[in-house]
Amino acid sequence: MKKNQNYLIFMIVFYVLVAFFAFAFLSRDLSVFNRKYADEVIEAKDTETVVGRVEKAEESTKEATAEVETKTEIEEVVAAIEATSQAPVEPEAEAAEKPAKEPEPEPATEAEIVYYSYVTNNTESNLRVREEPSLNAKVLKRLYPGSKGYVLEKGDEWCKVVASGDTIGYCSTEFLDLEEIAKEDFPAEYVELVTSTR
Repeated sequence: MKKNQNYLIFMIVFYVLVAFFAFAFLSRDLSVFNRKYADEVIEAKDTETVVGRVEKAEESTKEATAEVETKTEIEEVVAAIEATSQAPVEPEAEAAEKPAKEPEPEPATEAEIVYYSYVTNNTESNLRVREEPSLNAKVLKRLYPGSKGYVLEKGDEWCKVVASGDTIGYCSTEFLDLEEIAKEDFPAEYVELVTSTR
């Protein structure tokens, strides 16, 4: 009986330890069994693949456009040279063709700089502040939902922001609620870094 009792105690302790380690292993953020984390990793890889393909397509389109523009410019120059070499120019006609001196255009006025503050609108997870405006860039900081800060450069997809603790990096614009503020309400140490315009 004593032998069976020791065996029973050993088995109970063994199963309690197994259950404890299994629970600890399965509840870790990096566990392969954690469905939420696995879905985020798969989604991030899919997004990176699509973004990479789109960027390559945009680069090849830009190269093709530049090549066509260069060919068009060359053709225009050749046509202009041919036209001038075919038609003899008389001195009187040449003087008549010269237009009067055109007035110089007025210097362009500087675009008005706009100052913004932001509040994060992420609800499920922390918003990542990245080193560069890319999903592949290093994460500098994570912002909780409702975090506040200032925008240095407003963009359609990415905004350059100052996060709490003076971290400067990039956040996805879709997760920021922007509000235009007066220059006086913007931190003085960052005023010269602002490039956002209307």
